[in-house]
Amino acid sequence: MEIPKNVTQIGELNEFCRVYIEDYVISFLKQMNAVAKDKHMALALYGRREEEEGKTFLFLYGAAKVNYIQKEVRHLSQAQKQEIQWNLQKYFPMHTFQGYALLNGEAVEGFYILEKEVCRFVGGYAQFYEKNDEMLAYMLEERQKEATPEVVNREKYDTVRQRQQERRKDFFGEEVDPEEEEIKASEGKHSGFRYTAIASLGVLCMLGVMVATGPYGLQKDSNGQEDMQTESLQVVQGKAEGETVIKPGELLSEALEQENQAQIDLQEQIVGEQSESAPEATEESTVQESVAEEGNATENTGESIEESLEAANKAEPVWYEICKGDTLNAISLRNYGDRQHIQAICDLNQITNPDRIKIGQKILLPIP
Repeated sequence: MEIPKNVTQIGELNEFCRVYIEDYVISFLKQMNAVAKDKHMALALYGRREEEEGKTFLFLYGAAKVNYIQKEVRHLSQAQKQEIQWNLQKYFPMHTFQGYALLNGEAVEGFYILEKEVCRFVGGYAQFYEKNDEMLAYMLEERQKEATPEVVNREKYDTVRQRQQERRKDFFGEEVDPEEEEIKASEGKHSGFRYTAIASLGVLCMLGVMVATGPYGLQKDSNGQEDMQTESLQVVQGKAEGETVIKPGELLSEALEQENQAQIDLQEQIVGEQSESAPEATEESTVQESVAEEGNATENTGESIEESLEAANKAEPVWYEICKGDTLNAISLRNYGDRQHIQAICDLNQITNPDRIKIGQKILLPIP
């Protein structure tokens, strides 16, 4: 057996297994080691093995990246063997697989050598210079490959986009896709003048329709034909049964306050009409009724207090079924007049994420 000339020893060589690595392999190893900083990378090593006087001599002429090895392994899996064999047949058909090297940006002190189906670490190696066309061709091919584009995890992005769509739908009554907005914006950059002209024409048409039909939609024409108002106009002007309508530019809290105030005004109007229609009572009867009421109130004071306490203790949370467009924010404002009960609703129903509620889901509303 002939030992290569011009050998440079790196580290202390192993007594029973001596590793000799060709110069091109050392250059590629250093190049990949710089890329592997702060992460792990593995290179499969190819060459030939010789035995002499009870010692093993390894001469390595090739190295190729292995994606399925990222940490120390003693027994290679089937997927790892297949990848190693594929690189061997394509780039280094004249050699055999001898082991692998782990790179992490630090100095390489040894390699994991395969012996009897087990990979063992062997420290120290020697560098030699020899003609190596196979390794040179592999290095040139790797250099010409384009960088693989980074794969972005869109799960969090999609979750945030979905929440934005739900909030827009809750406040404005319409669902807008951010991706569609981006596409429209990019298209507008290339054809701004054309879209501006179309928009101007659309505005003029709308103005003409408004002048011809009036502010509240199409009315009966001279021939007696009936036209219907659009559903969107009905929603803006009035409201559907059991729903709170939010006009453009109006906050949800303001809409709820206006709705509550309207109900209070309606109740006061009903009470006023009932009081006007009731027969007038004489002053004497009014005094007698007030005295009787005071006596009854004095006798039943203890009983009424006990009944009110008992009723308060028996009060239970109310079941509520989630409808389309509902959010815990809107439910808290609708039932309590503020947003302070969102956490109480979550705690009572064991809801970990306030934005994750489903249509048809039944929840308990805590006692205010």
